[in-house]
Amino acid sequence: MELNQNKLQTKQNIYFNMRVFILLFSFLLHFHNVQAQNPAGQNQGGQRPDSARYRATMKDSSFMRNMAPVGKVIGILRDSSSRQPLEFASVALLKVKDSIEVGGSLTDEKGQFRMEDVMPGRYFIRITSIGYRQLDSKPFMLNPQEPLKDFGNVWMPPSSRVLKETEIVGEKVEYVNSLDKKVYNVDKSMINAGGSAGEVLQNIPSVSVDIDGKISLRGSEQVTILIDGKPAGLTGDNRGSILQQLPAGSIDQIEVVTNPSAKYDAEGTSGIINIKTKKDKNPGINGTVTVGVGTRDKYNASLNLNRRTKTNNLYFNYSFRDDRRTNEGKSFRTNTFGTDTSYVIGWNEGYNDNFSHNLRAGLDLYLNDYNTLGFSGGYNMRDEKRRDLSFNATQNVDLLTTSSFNRLSKSTESSGIMDGSIDYRHTYANSKRELTASGNLNVNETDDQNVLNTFFPPPTSQLRQRVNTKGLSYSGVAQVDYLHPFENSKIETGLKATLRNNDSEQSSDRYDFDNDSYNVDSLFSDQFIFTEWVYAGYLQWSGRYKLFELSAGLRAEQTMIEGESKSADTTFTRDFINLFPSAAIKYRISEGKDIQLSYSRRVNRPRERQLNPFRSVSDSLNVFVGNPSILPELTHSLELGFTGIYGNTNVSANLYYRNTSDNTQRFRTVDPVTNIATQTFVNYKTAENMGAELTLRNTFLKIFTSSATFTLFYNKVDASNVQSDLVSEVWSGDVRGSVSTKVSKQFSFQVTANYMAPRKQPQGTFKGMSGVDLGFKYDFKGGKWSLGGSVSDVFDNREFNIDNTGTGFRQEMVRKRETRVGNLTLSYRFGKMEQGRDRRKQTNRPQDSGQQNDMMDF
Repeated sequence: MELNQNKLQTKQNIYFNMRVFILLFSFLLHFHNVQAQNPAGQNQGGQRPDSARYRATMKDSSFMRNMAPVGKVIGILRDSSSRQPLEFASVALLKVKDSIEVGGSLTDEKGQFRMEDVMPGRYFIRITSIGYRQLDSKPFMLNPQEPLKDFGNVWMPPSSRVLKETEIVGEKVEYVNSLDKKVYNVDKSMINAGGSAGEVLQNIPSVSVDIDGKISLRGSEQVTILIDGKPAGLTGDNRGSILQQLPAGSIDQIEVVTNPSAKYDAEGTSGIINIKTKKDKNPGINGTVTVGVGTRDKYNASLNLNRRTKTNNLYFNYSFRDDRRTNEGKSFRTNTFGTDTSYVIGWNEGYNDNFSHNLRAGLDLYLNDYNTLGFSGGYNMRDEKRRDLSFNATQNVDLLTTSSFNRLSKSTESSGIMDGSIDYRHTYANSKRELTASGNLNVNETDDQNVLNTFFPPPTSQLRQRVNTKGLSYSGVAQVDYLHPFENSKIETGLKATLRNNDSEQSSDRYDFDNDSYNVDSLFSDQFIFTEWVYAGYLQWSGRYKLFELSAGLRAEQTMIEGESKSADTTFTRDFINLFPSAAIKYRISEGKDIQLSYSRRVNRPRERQLNPFRSVSDSLNVFVGNPSILPELTHSLELGFTGIYGNTNVSANLYYRNTSDNTQRFRTVDPVTNIATQTFVNYKTAENMGAELTLRNTFLKIFTSSATFTLFYNKVDASNVQSDLVSEVWSGDVRGSVSTKVSKQFSFQVTANYMAPRKQPQGTFKGMSGVDLGFKYDFKGGKWSLGGSVSDVFDNREFNIDNTGTGFRQEMVRKRETRVGNLTLSYRFGKMEQGRDRRKQTNRPQDSGQQNDMMDF
């Protein structure tokens, strides 16, 4: 096979060389005839053959039109401040004479662009990308003698830069928007100083995080969260706790993909959030050391090291967090069954103390020009202590207490998460074909020990329980992808296999005060084993025609699920195959203005906790039980997007519509005899979501940058299959705004505010929430030391106020977590990390028409 390929390559080279030889011979013959007719070296118009006017005339002649396309234009786009590659930027090829666009390319994930089979002639390229200044190159000539124009690294200045004469000062923009995804450079946000990944997500438009760490995108919790493109143990119910341990200082970007194509996993009906961690790409040894302290016993520290050479890249990251947060809540429930009315009053207060270490290391080996091999691994160790004191009382219609109890809960949870990955990438000579393969393994072990002391009025006195929950879960992913480009299009295809297994065991003991010993309580003991296999394959085509960009794809996934509850003596299996098509069309209205329509089909599969039929008792009046009969959600998603640049303002607007069948929601019932509230998960008939998002980003007075996001959405949930009158409709919205200013070259300041409007669910209403955050950053002279600070929820008014209603009951709940926190962080950078901040001169000299082969100046 290799020999045949070499023979084919040799034939292609011979054919190419023959074409060039024939063209050169024709040119020389034509030139000789002209010279014979004009011995003085003048043509009939008095032009010299080497003059610019003569070359322009020749370009439009039949001779030039009949020449074969032999030209090629290549280069790499990079952010001039961060020096990172820019993907999804538009590079257009235009004629010098009339500025007509004759070709174009989008940069890939490495910032590379390539245009092949270009006719001989005189051209320039125009580069546009949301959040960056438009750049035009100097004119250049392509001809058989010099068919290649290689621009090398092209440094793109963000549009927020301040121009002083011919000097540009580097500044990475905080937000870059493209039609298929939004990228937030969170390391530029000052309010994230000393925070966690969960708090970073809380400040991303269209993303919300509740008091339990549950993450929603556009109002839906059915969102897939990745770290560096991999699940990293974030597929279970504990992902909120894991994200609270990931420091904000280790995060480079947050990518939000609201309507993914068929090449992405179909899991997550509302989209994908990808958290990209920092990995320095500057040569040599580079590093950052950060230490931080927060109000009320909060501490953090991190170390990032990187060593890059021509043959390999070695990196190591370590972080430590000690985060103590208080919490409190209260509730009031009215039970009405027939003529009987009773009230249940409750309140609680406590704290969580999280202590964690994060380690991550990796090695990228550049084996040769065409092969790269990468290894990476990480370990997260977490210890959490929780203390909670609660009170519950039941009263009759005359407000006389009929029963009551106090409960003191003390729990200690420890967990260890290990993961390892191997990645391989192969490119092909003289082609943009690419083959990638990867494997990932994740192991998560938890041990949660909880002691519950419940105190009743005499004669019952006291009840003591000891609950121990142990879990061992692992997941593995193996996939291979192939990309094959054509002249104006490309095909991508791939296969993927995912295995997830979770073995969770809960044992409960009740203390016998008479015998001074613990006895097993079988009613509260359980073991649940859950296994899921997903096999997937996809095929996607994308292409470009004039001002249009098109894509269409199809993904097939087979899912097999097994679950077993030992206590409930229940075993269930599922096996289903689904097809997930996707399509998109993008049209360039004019320079800097694009519109796109996209469609995809998505799925949300039920998770372990939702399926486990074991009865979990949080207290004697509140019970949770899973439902092994619930079905996966299937969603059709349609989105229309627009991006444009108007002066100093970037505009992004989106309209979206989602229709979901078998919508999975929590459902609460109350027993009229015992007053016990039971919560489970059920499938509602349908859910419809539609909404509009508008994002504006503006630079004014040279030192101020503002951004605002307005979200308006409509949700309709039809649960008439569960309860005949259970249908809800609601209009709601969110507003987020941010203003940052560079007071001086060294000092920056930022203010951010957000408001979540009230929203309704079939069994309740969330009453809204708002907050204001402040942040600052001071870079010491020399640029190696910096001091950052932040205050979250300045007015301390972020709390969750929820009103639940159902058959025979209404419950009002208020829950609040410590949200007003002040942080100070001190960072030291060393190595070559500061070189991206150097100033470069911008050349504005007019292009000499006699120069054909000058390199690009910006």
